[in-house]
Amino acid sequence: FNIVSVLGRGYYGKVMLVQKKDTGELFAIKSIQKSRLAESGKSETVLAERNIMMKAHHPFIVNLAFAFQTPSKFYLGLEYAPGGELFYHMDRLGTIQIDDARLYTAEIGLALSYLHSIGIVYRDLKPENILLDSNGHIKLTDFGLSKDILATDTGTASTFCGTSEYLAPEVVMQMPYSYP
Repeated sequence: FNIVSVLGRGYYGKVMLVQKKDTGELFAIKSIQKSRLAESGKSETVLAERNIMMKAHHPFIVNLAFAFQTPSKFYLGLEYAPGGELFYHMDRLGTIQIDDARLYTAEIGLALSYLHSIGIVYRDLKPENILLDSNGHIKLTDFGLSKDILATDTGTASTFCGTSEYLAPEVVMQMPYSYP
């Protein structure tokens, strides 16, 4: 791969736009530092994220193209969504046109409904995790906080997680929660 640019940075690593040398195909590669995961006791989260993304195939969800690791990092090769974050567009435009808002809401609803149908609770819905593809359709990304609740004994989750500005009331009240 040739690195084209850095798309974003976080505590655990970064996301880079890369071009595959032999085909010219563009991907977003999420690199995650193993040492940072180990320090915070979250080593299993990247495996859960990979497994969820391997399970989820939907037009409004960023597709996982490949995954690999080195001794120091995990890499997730993701479909590139060239339209950027919905957050950026909201910040730049101020108000989204009503027809666009309706489309985005419908597509988010379809993506979430699909995830629920395969047992996944997506726990970090926010404009920064909603990307736009080249045709202006949404792509949910960042499954690091998602949970496969079919794998639990209770069919619920209770972890306090997410972005504070967007937390569900059940999470704030520390109650078990599920798809709703």
